[in-house]
Amino acid sequence: MTGSYNLDTMKTIMSALGNPQENYKVIHVAGTSGKTSTAYFASALLIQTGVKVGLSVSPHVDSVEERVQIQGKILPEAEYCAALNEFIKIIDTLSVKPTYFELLVAFTFWEFDRAKVDYAVIEVGMGGLLDGTNVINRADKVCIITDIGLDHTEFLGDTLSQIAAQKAGIIHTGNQVFTYQQGQEVDETIEQTTNENQGVLHIVPQPHPEKNPELPLFQRRNLFLAESAVNFVIDRDGLTLRD
Repeated sequence: MTGSYNLDTMKTIMSALGNPQENYKVIHVAGTSGKTSTAYFASALLIQTGVKVGLSVSPHVDSVEERVQIQGKILPEAEYCAALNEFIKIIDTLSVKPTYFELLVAFTFWEFDRAKVDYAVIEVGMGGLLDGTNVINRADKVCIITDIGLDHTEFLGDTLSQIAAQKAGIIHTGNQVFTYQQGQEVDETIEQTTNENQGVLHIVPQPHPEKNPELPLFQRRNLFLAESAVNFVIDRDGLTLRD
């Protein structure tokens, strides 16, 4: 992390690239815990409708290629490296110099556009409001906010309200927002941000205790939150889950 924490460089890069992140529908996932598995669940469910889906998770666990997944599969290393090398040559012509994270996020958006995905599920790296992924301005973006706790307090604030405001910063004008009730500080912050952006807030009920008993409780909650958001997308966009 550099001393600056803002979106100026990302906005410049994406504008120079023609804003590829605006060329597909997006589910944007923020939160303190559970966001990676929620993003994986959302991607897998969307794939079952027959659409082409990109998935980007942050941080990656085993390899950097996890940040660019298409139809549930990471790009092969040679393909990833060749595409990234091509992308870096473009970035080198610009006046701004991205951080490592900004480079990977911009590359992901660019590669998803080249792959002509229909949807992308994008996991926030840190926070939300000033995270490098927060350059998606489509009104049809769907936001998922998972459980919020105290994390990265040196950047995001040291109260739940401050951190929730950063996470809720991914909510843009007209967005649909899916989350669980999490307590007054968090709930009021998410609701206020949604209202300020003329969005629609969906408070998801807790999953039935007998639903997906093979999963631990926290993963049942993550799955049900992802299902709620994807079911909205399916209804809105006229998609159908395939067996």
